[in-house]
Amino acid sequence: MTPVTPSGRRLAEEVMDAINTTNIAVVKVTSDTHLEQIVDSVHNVLTSSESDWSLRVDAIRKLEGAVLGGAVERTCWPALLRSLQGPLVAQVNDLRSGVVKEACQLLILLSKRMLSAFQPFTDYFIPHLIHLTKVTIKIISESGNAAVLALLGNSGVRKCVPTICEAAQDKHRQVRMRAAQYFNMILEVSPTRTLDPYVDQLE
Repeated sequence: MTPVTPSGRRLAEEVMDAINTTNIAVVKVTSDTHLEQIVDSVHNVLTSSESDWSLRVDAIRKLEGAVLGGAVERTCWPALLRSLQGPLVAQVNDLRSGVVKEACQLLILLSKRMLSAFQPFTDYFIPHLIHLTKVTIKIISESGNAAVLALLGNSGVRKCVPTICEAAQDKHRQVRMRAAQYFNMILEVSPTRTLDPYVDQLE
């Protein structure tokens, strides 16, 4: 896993300092089979129409515990994480602030542990996270913004720059200001040519 530039990681660290994993019980991953069982149980809870929001928060915390317990070092992890993309986006898009905050914290933690290996997932999640920054509920908006900054700073970006360009033209001033932050982060941690195809949109 290749890390992004140190200065970019320092910016992401400021966001990491704002999240709290001390209340997360570490789940020591003992084998690929054990990890598959954990992911299957989390997937079942997150996709069940009968799961109360508190059960979904617990499932996300269980996954955080597995990440802290060595999940990302397992060779089967990227494929397992891909199977959770849809269910996790559903939690990001939930209207309950507790669910959204926990889901964003998980994404921040994943970007911190996986670094550039999380980049394909960054492209997938960032459009949904940027949408959160438009929500009037403060904790949801700030959770989405923190996650975007962490994902850009820790993992980089490739395909979702057009989404940030759209945010830069949003009618809400706060969304435009945050989009400027995202571009500054991209310029710091990625090659300048990353934004070259979008110069006309940015002018």
